[in-house]
Amino acid sequence: MNKNTCLFVIQISQSRSFYAVYMGGPIFFMKKYMVWLISALMAVSMTACSNTQKKDTKDQAQITTAAKENETQTEAAKTTSKKEKKNEKKNFEVMEKVEHYVMEHISEDFKREDIANALYFNPSYLSHIFKAETGISLNKFINQLRIKEAKRLFDTTNLSVGTVAMDTGYYNFSYFSKQFKEIYHMTPSEYKKTSGNG
Repeated sequence: MNKNTCLFVIQISQSRSFYAVYMGGPIFFMKKYMVWLISALMAVSMTACSNTQKKDTKDQAQITTAAKENETQTEAAKTTSKKEKKNEKKNFEVMEKVEHYVMEHISEDFKREDIANALYFNPSYLSHIFKAETGISLNKFINQLRIKEAKRLFDTTNLSVGTVAMDTGYYNFSYFSKQFKEIYHMTPSEYKKTSGNG
């Protein structure tokens, strides 16, 4: 069964049990299904076990207990879902702040510790949530933004390769060239020639 499938087993009497399956859908529909199921079962149990009022009361209590347990589980799922959405929103905001910081300081030589300090995060924690949200490391993301900005500069200006490297925070030309080639499959000089500004 998937996480949206519920199996309800309700014992009507010692010799009879009723099985019902709810196959997914919004929680709202599950609640409506439970209300219908409980009222139908109560009617069945009252006619089937009408010989003693004690059995009816016991059966109704079992149905009510099952419904309350299901409602408790539903509320717990809602609470978890709200927390997950809040964390997703918070993490998205952190990602935006990281990108903003990188773009503001793109020509500077900075490290993840500098970003973490500016955003009031522990560097390890920041790296962890960044990797969890994006699937790449924070350092790789920084390099991708820098190389993307370098490409933009090659496309829109007539700056030299060395100037573009320094304007995007690379002070080691061979490392800049290696990072650029890794993403665009050609050296910065080759790209500059093909961009029409070389």
